[in-house]
Amino acid sequence: MNQDTMHIGMIMDKFPSLSETFILNHIVGLIDAGHEVTIFARPPPVKFPTVHPHVAQFRLMDRVRYLPHQELSIRNVLHIPYTVVRSIGRRGSGRCLNFARYGWGALRFRALHSLEYFRDVPFDLLHCHYASIGWAFAAYRDVFNVPFVTSFHGDHYGSFGKDGRWLLSGLFRHGDAFVANSEFTRSELLRLGCAAEKIRVIPAMVTDAGTHFTEPDLTRRPIRLLTVARLHRSKGIEVAIRAMRILADRGIQATYRIVGDGPDRDRLAALVKELKLTDVVSFLGWMNQTQVYGQYRESDLFILPSIVGPNGANEAQGLVIQEAQLHGVVAVGSHIGGVPESLDFGAAGRTFAAGNPQALADCIGDLLARPDTVRALAVRAEQYVREKYTRGPVMKRTLDLYAELLDRRKAITRQPSAA
Repeated sequence: MNQDTMHIGMIMDKFPSLSETFILNHIVGLIDAGHEVTIFARPPPVKFPTVHPHVAQFRLMDRVRYLPHQELSIRNVLHIPYTVVRSIGRRGSGRCLNFARYGWGALRFRALHSLEYFRDVPFDLLHCHYASIGWAFAAYRDVFNVPFVTSFHGDHYGSFGKDGRWLLSGLFRHGDAFVANSEFTRSELLRLGCAAEKIRVIPAMVTDAGTHFTEPDLTRRPIRLLTVARLHRSKGIEVAIRAMRILADRGIQATYRIVGDGPDRDRLAALVKELKLTDVVSFLGWMNQTQVYGQYRESDLFILPSIVGPNGANEAQGLVIQEAQLHGVVAVGSHIGGVPESLDFGAAGRTFAAGNPQALADCIGDLLARPDTVRALAVRAEQYVREKYTRGPVMKRTLDLYAELLDRRKAITRQPSAA
């Protein structure tokens, strides 16, 4: 395939979303490379008071088509007969309902409800972010006769639970490629029944624009610790807060800032008060990428204390680790999922036993006692991120995948039909 402009249809859950910078970086990377992107999503449930600067800089709202009726609600179920009758005779409507071929995701009716919003967009390839999106829109691969790619992020493959192999079988059978953001995610896709030849390991991209590497100095006090995460139980913020109590009891002066928000905010704030850490722990709420990068520059260590969720969900990559590393901030993460890989298996950071505040406090204390080790970790971490996670290497893998799929599709269409 030559380097002509590609038209990519990007299907996701909602847009814009402050917690999904990896998708935003993907879109901006494609646009900067000279390709066209149309975003298909639902509006965020609430309007964020702030959005990432790239949304305005690249006029991304002009590229969005908001899709209707994406939730499996009583109202939408009652609306299904009308939608089916209205769709009779329209190209592709039958495929959208063919759950026997494309899997049970077709019965979410999201593909059928949204069909008309895709018809006049001249895309060459469809790329879905999250398993639940690919699962629901798998029929579009044949409706529009274009390559169909699904990226698996975070714990969303775990959201299908023990029935994942069965529920995802239609998507795995008919999708053209599946992007795993780490070797850990690749192993999960294999476990769920995805064919190895369809999997490509392409990490979520971190942007290095606006980053400033500063050699760490852990001799100052108080030591400044940072977490950037959605406030959900699976992120293990409680573990880090309890570790802060242990550090304080050891006489180590430290502050702990938490960027993000979510359903666990009130419970965590109550825990901080209970442990008498209100002068130590600060909740900063949602921030855009520029603001978050400012927080990295003011931090000494980064903590990602995620735990394994109740359905086996796991931290697949931890993009915030790479963001911290680009600023010279050494990361400490739970030894689960793809986190060890993000830390180059100990060469670019440290891991501790997930869910164990004592182990986290010990790990932080050990780093504070070894400033030369910390500086070496920071230098290796920045090099590791630039080699593997920044726009250059990630976009090369992505565009190579797209080119391979489009060339394959062209070769198939050129084949003479059987006599």
